[in-house]
Formats: sequence, structure tokens, C-alpha cells
Amino acid sequence: MAETLQKEPRSFWGILVRWLAGLAITGVALFIFYSYLVSRSSCHKPLDYVIGSVDSRFKISAAEFGSVAREAASRWDKGVGQDSLAEKDGAPLKINLIYDQRQAELDKLKTGSATLAESKTTLDISKENLESQVQAFNARAKEYERQVVYWNSVGGAPPEQFQALEVERKSLAAEQNRLQGLAQSLNQQVDFYNTNVSEFNQEVDSSNNKIITQGEYSSAGPVIDIYTFGDQEELRLVLMHELGHALGLDHIAGEKSIMYYFLGAQDMKNPQPLTEDLSAYTERCRFPNDVIGSLKSLYWQIMRQKQT
Repeated sequence: MAETLQKEPRSFWGILVRWLAGLAITGVALFIFYSYLVSRSSCHKPLDYVIGSVDSRFKISAAEFGSVAREAASRWDKGVGQDSLAEKDGAPLKINLIYDQRQAELDKLKTGSATLAESKTTLDISKENLESQVQAFNARAKEYERQVVYWNSVGGAPPEQFQALEVERKSLAAEQNRLQGLAQSLNQQVDFYNTNVSEFNQEVDSSNNKIITQGEYSSAGPVIDIYTFGDQEELRLVLMHELGHALGLDHIAGEKSIMYYFLGAQDMKNPQPLTEDLSAYTERCRFPNDVIGSLKSLYWQIMRQKQT
């Protein structure tokens, strides 16, 4: 007669150990899943930010800066199809305007450009005035020559007429000297202006050849520091780039994309996240295979524990 095999009854301590092991594995799985959610928090709820310090030397108020930041954030929201960023008092992510040598050099160039533009306007006005005076002089000289030719043709001018022509001749000579002096002075001003333009262009070329960090995101804080911008349109683009880093995006290929490492070829007037930017965001928010694999492995470990 065949013997029936029977399982040895489980001891209380064996069951307890297996139960604790299953509980530990479950806890690890939950921790992995929680860590993933934390690292991808902006994928499931808006990333909160707040305007921090705004240096008054930028000539932009905190309210204006906040408005530009909101517009930059809204363009990310529209691109990804959800609320990815939100301004909130007390938020951990601060956005600051930090004035340093970078903006000081840009302001110097802007001041130099404005000064040159003003000088050119002054020169143009002076040139127009001189040309008008020369035309008037030429008209007087022509009339003087006409009268001289006439009186010579009739045998000479009467004494009174001769005296009037002599006064006009001396007056024309003095006016000619005065106009020549004005022309010489204007030419000197033009030469000085051209020298300044040449020096200014050299400064601009030197500045353009520098790779300047306009903004920077740091996860320690976290914080976004903006260092330099030419106008509010450029500021909006710099903010969009740094907010992209805050959302977890790295630099990507495609010089027209928001997350390209260098700002210049993007649409400054109407910047929008392009396909490359949105693909990077989608990839970041996708549930990664390594996390799925880890959870599957832990699941089967738990199942094996239950079966033993």
C-alpha cells in the first residue's frame, strides 16, 4: 500500500519570518515606486516656483519679472498639454535676477549704442542745416554774379550800385569762410563718430565671441538664477530654457529647440517647445523599464514566499 506524503506543519516562527520577509519586500517595492514618483513629481502635478530676489539695476520690477516668468511657464503648459508649472508663495524653487559683470557689460554696450545713435541723429541734423545754408549761399552768389555780368555788359555800375555789389562781395566771402569752417568742423565730428563706431563694433564682436551663461538652474535649493538678457523677449526665452531644466530636461540637439544649449536660433518673438523638447519631456515622464522590472521581480519574490 502506497504511503501518502504529508507536508510538515509550519512552525509559528517560520510563518512569522516569511510574513516579515514579504512585508519587507513589499516595503522596498513601495519605496522604489515612491522614489520614482518624487523624481517625476512635475509629471503628475505642477512644479511650484516663486519669484525671489530682483536686482533693481536690471530696470525691471518684480511684478514685470513675474509676468514674464508666468508667460514662460504657460508656454510649457500649453506645449505639454497640462499644468506643469505654477507660481506659488513659499514654493521651494526660487527664480532670481542676479546682476553681475555679464549684465554690466551688456548695459555698457546698450548705452554705447544709444549714444552713437544720438550722435548720428545730431550729425544728420547738422549736415542738413549745412546743406541748407550752402544752398542759400549758392543762390546769393549766383545772383551776385548775374548782377556783375549785367553791369559789366552796360559799361559799369553806378557808384551806389557798385558800392552795394562790393558790400555783397565781402559778405559772400565772409559767409564762404564761415561755411567752410562749419564743413571742416562737421567732418571732424564725422571722423570722431566713425572712430567711435569702429571701437564699438570691436567691443560687440568681442562680446559676441564669448559664450555667456545667461541663466542657470541648480537642484540644490532648488534655484534658477538669471544673469543677463537684452530685452523681455530674450528674458522669456532664457526663463523657458531654465524652467525646462527645473522640469528635469537636459540639453538636447536641434538649435531651434528651447532646450538647445545655446540661445540664438530660436524663435525669439514666439518661442514654443518644439518636437524635440516635448519628446524629452514625454521620455522623462514615461514609467521606466528598470522600475517596472524591479517591481516585477519583487512581486514574484513575494509570491514565492507565499507559496513556501
